[in-house]
Amino acid sequence: MARRQPRRQEPPGAVCRGDGGIVWEYGADPRCPNQVVRRARRVDPLWTLYHCGGITGRGYDAGEELRNLLERMEPSVCSGGSEVHVAPYLRAAISTGQIGATREAREALERLDADQRAATAWVCLGGTVDGLALRRRIRRASAAAHVASGLDTLADHFFGRHEAAA
Repeated sequence: MARRQPRRQEPPGAVCRGDGGIVWEYGADPRCPNQVVRRARRVDPLWTLYHCGGITGRGYDAGEELRNLLERMEPSVCSGGSEVHVAPYLRAAISTGQIGATREAREALERLDADQRAATAWVCLGGTVDGLALRRRIRRASAAAHVASGLDTLADHFFGRHEAAA
């Protein structure tokens, strides 16, 4: 249940960005319309960067494309039936789609330098810029710059340079 707070300067429906990928929303309490409540929800770090103007739309799409490749690399968890296999070693079926996604992700990440690669992978896998700055012991502005430049480079790789001028 949301905690009630007295009315503040924020108008109802205002959204402000919190730390750690959390967005705080202020709105009227349904049971007591004269009171404003604050609700917190976790949001996608890429969406937060795009919404706040830290990255462009091409960078957001490039991050989603990299995330899609990383998800396609994972083995599927569905089984073909109720049969039981006892193998002397761990094995997983690898499909040609996983191999292709691995190759595409590797080629895309090879275009980035080490700092850009770490920052871009961190954010695309769900980490925040604040968490990256704390982990790498760098300033938040430097971490955000690494992410933005890495996503711009990935956008050039995925979508081509000709769209940057358009």
